[in-house]
Parts: sequence; structure tokens; C-alpha cells
Amino acid sequence: MPAGAEFAFNSAMATPKKKTEVTAARGAAARPAAKRAEPTYDEISQRARQIWESSGCEPGHDEENWLRAERELRDGNARA
Repeated sequence: MPAGAEFAFNSAMATPKKKTEVTAARGAAARPAAKRAEPTYDEISQRARQIWESSGCEPGHDEENWLRAERELRDGNARA
């Protein structure tokens, strides 16, 4: 065993594991899911239009529809 190497005992396998392997395994499980890529202008535009059409093409809500579309696409909640 190299000098300074630390080991943690793995009771399930009854074999020692390097401490860095144990830490890496815990870190992978604790990491949050990868963030979704930002929606493109075209994706937001299409979703905003869907929102506008589903609300009866009511004028005066362009910014509200755009922000809602952007939020839904970022959160993965866009509905057709």
C-alpha cells in the first residue's frame, strides 16, 4: 500500500475501497440534475404564440405570454 493512501471499508463487498472512490460515489448521488439548456428564441416564440392562441388571441399580453413561455420551457412544463 502506498504511503499516505487512505481506505474506507465497504461492508457490502467486504473489500477495502480507496476513500476517494467512496467520496466520488457519494458526490455523484448528491449532485443535482444537469441544468437544461436555455430555450432558443424560436422555441420561446412558438410557445408564446401557443399561449396567445389558447387564450383566444387576446391582445395586450405579449410580454406576459413571452415570460410565461420562457419560464415553462426552462422548467420543462410547456404544454401544447
